[in-house]
Amino acid sequence: MSFGRSVTDWPVGLTLHDPGKCSPGYTLFCPLASPAVYLMDVTGEVVHMWLAGMSPKKRTTPHAKYLGGGRILYESDWLTEMDWKGNVLWHYKPEGSDDDPHGGAGSIAWDPNYRVAHNHHDFQRLPNGNTLILASERVTNKDISPHELTSDYFIEITADGKPVWAWHSDRHFDEFGFSDEARRLISEAPGTHMGLPWGDYLHTNTLEPLPDNALAGGDERFKPGNILSCHRNTNTIFIVDKPSGRVVWHWGRDQLVGPHHPNMLPDGHILVYDNGGQAGYPRRTRIFTRLVELNPATGRIVWQYVHQPRQFYPHKSFSFSWGSVQRLPNGNTLSLDGNRGRLFEVTPAGQIVWEYVNGFLGIFHYGTIKRIERGVYRCYRIPYEAVGDFSADFESGEKPFEATVARHPMMA
Repeated sequence: MSFGRSVTDWPVGLTLHDPGKCSPGYTLFCPLASPAVYLMDVTGEVVHMWLAGMSPKKRTTPHAKYLGGGRILYESDWLTEMDWKGNVLWHYKPEGSDDDPHGGAGSIAWDPNYRVAHNHHDFQRLPNGNTLILASERVTNKDISPHELTSDYFIEITADGKPVWAWHSDRHFDEFGFSDEARRLISEAPGTHMGLPWGDYLHTNTLEPLPDNALAGGDERFKPGNILSCHRNTNTIFIVDKPSGRVVWHWGRDQLVGPHHPNMLPDGHILVYDNGGQAGYPRRTRIFTRLVELNPATGRIVWQYVHQPRQFYPHKSFSFSWGSVQRLPNGNTLSLDGNRGRLFEVTPAGQIVWEYVNGFLGIFHYGTIKRIERGVYRCYRIPYEAVGDFSADFESGEKPFEATVARHPMMA
């Protein structure tokens, strides 16, 4: 697929910064084709880097989350916790990951009772110290399809790798409320109508335990600890009641196309990155990306941000895969055009006040695919104070910026 310009022609680095309107902090991101995790200030300066390693098998999109205390948890084809200096503190890998650079003493192998294809897309370190992991397994479930399926599941493990909770998507298929037509399409061609040959009928991409929120007191579906997740291929975001395992809420099949990264705000609203592209049973198509905020109690969209459609340049957003969305302390929203490696911050009124285009290029390998890549799967803004104690090699706090608003002329 081509949009008229080579990725090597795009302007890179900081292209827009309005210091009076953007939310201060560091941005954590991992370029798809880089073995490193970068921490960048709002002036576009990389202030720290973790060399995390990367699997040549490239079975999942690499990304990292900041745990506090100078530590990150990084996912490639394994999970690795690293301290500020890059020392490996904890490591968890699927069985048979021979290409794992962090293997050996101290590594925790995947529990052999689980038929794992691989971990992928998301993970969470829980308050109790356990780790929640999104993974996939090969299953045969004739109630869904006569074909073998790649089905997703959630697993919670202790620090020593012991599974203490698991939830399997195929066992809760009937709780998603699929129409007769959708069930027929899934049965006949699970995932293949979207060009996926592996029976990937759901393509789950998110694990978000619900935080304390304003809706929880009056509605058990939204109680803290329940799990918010997302099926890209069915255009569905949903909540799993963790104690019972039941799917207690779902939304989006008539609204979303290929969504990613739903997450709940303190007022109970849900942000979701609504990619566009094509997905669903039957297939829905849209050629632009939008950021959506909805009230899950009513199903009503209360805010959205949409770039101009049909213009496929770095400053126009259409990311048919990947994506994240984060509400910042000042009310702005951090997101990205994942396919083009363009990170941006937008105000509630729709004004872009910060923009950065990833310049860390690499060669992306996936099966027979080989291309120059600058994409970024997710990004997160981290308050300065959360990192300050571990920043001996740079000054914590807002760095000076000469212009009130600076923008690359090609991005006007």
